[in-house]
Amino acid sequence: MLDSSQQRQIMVESQIQPSDISSSSSKEILRLFGELPREKFTPRQLKRIAYMDDEFPLSHNRFMLRPQVLARMISLGDPKTSDRVLYIGCGLGYGPAILSALCSSLIGLESYTDLSQQAEEVIKELNLKNIEIVNGSFSEGWSEQAPYSLIFIEGKIDHIPPMILDQLGNEGRIVAIKQQPSGRTEVVKIEKEQGVLTEIPQFYANAPYLEGFEALHEFVFTN
Repeated sequence: MLDSSQQRQIMVESQIQPSDISSSSSKEILRLFGELPREKFTPRQLKRIAYMDDEFPLSHNRFMLRPQVLARMISLGDPKTSDRVLYIGCGLGYGPAILSALCSSLIGLESYTDLSQQAEEVIKELNLKNIEIVNGSFSEGWSEQAPYSLIFIEGKIDHIPPMILDQLGNEGRIVAIKQQPSGRTEVVKIEKEQGVLTEIPQFYANAPYLEGFEALHEFVFTN
């Protein structure tokens, strides 16, 4: 039976390397996925299959993204060592742990304390730096340390609340999975320059809606 380090290398070589990982930090991204023990961040009943090419369910209708999708999204954000990052939808901390090694500082925002406590335990066990887990509303972000140069949203969105957009610095980027009006669900990169937002669709992916980012309902009043 293969040990976890061998399984990580197979994951990198068979799932992540063949995908479009083409940012300036691509080598570091591959290295981190090959070194960070994903099984530490995986629900107990799924640890034995931690390196499968699949989404894993968490509590509260949340999921861990497939490694390939997560890696492509991180690469799309083009993280830099100077970046201050807000990671919305921290979950058990796997994505934030990868991304925190590529930036200056990272806030992992989680609304459910059972998930954030587990994430904090693993982060402490692995002695990871540059990362802080906080509890709060996903849709309100974390204004205390704004502005952020990169906002990463793990979960599907229909829209981005104004409070989140206000926390994005000029020349900042947002990476998220978005439900498009056409019905297609895809990863998008949103760039901000001089207060103007530009959304660039990238590739197909899917995930459950993140709480607070669901479709807005229009109310029609009649006499």
